[in-house]
Amino acid sequence: MKKAITLLVLISLLLTACNFTEVLTGSTIVDTAVQQDLSQDNLYLDNLQCSKIQNSQILGECVIQLAKQKQDLEVCRLIENEKTKSYCQEQIAELTNDPGICLQITDPYWQDNCQFHLAVNNDQFELCLFIQSPKQKATCFKDIALATNNEELCEQLSDNDREMCLSKIAHATLDVEVCQLLLNSINRDACRYKVARLSDNQELCELIGSRVIDYDCNAYFDQK
Repeated sequence: MKKAITLLVLISLLLTACNFTEVLTGSTIVDTAVQQDLSQDNLYLDNLQCSKIQNSQILGECVIQLAKQKQDLEVCRLIENEKTKSYCQEQIAELTNDPGICLQITDPYWQDNCQFHLAVNNDQFELCLFIQSPKQKATCFKDIALATNNEELCEQLSDNDREMCLSKIAHATLDVEVCQLLLNSINRDACRYKVARLSDNQELCELIGSRVIDYDCNAYFDQK
């Protein structure tokens, strides 16, 4: 009786092992097939043979590369995913330097990026107005203001960013009159001191209202 039970247990273990092996073998075959498909798709991607690609993500990447190579907006329309299509359109807008393409982009993130890059690349602050993200819009105005030394664009910024923007322009242009536009009196005097040093003009120290900063300004030149 015990021998019969032992025999049954052994048979059961063998059957279980066989089934487990089949599962592992089947899974390995599937994984290998998937890897082969991806490798083939990547090969098609390298050669921009987009129509032969099965994987949707790789297909989207292929179409984007093809569109950029041809600089053809119509190629982007072959992409079904709206976010991927919008990225494709944004890339073509940058390559062709065409802000009109930005208005065709449906995804808000990529439309903002499109307006931002074309605005900054061309120093066209008007395009900043189309950006929906408040933070990115402010960065757009700030970058162009500093690139062009246009203090009027600093007025589009919040208080702290505005002060920094005006100070940098005053230092870059050595224009002490720009310092006068600063709201904070300490910032104004610090700006005048910096312009005085950069322009090597001690007479500008006389414009400083703060006694401490005025002393530092004159001390700087007296010790030269």
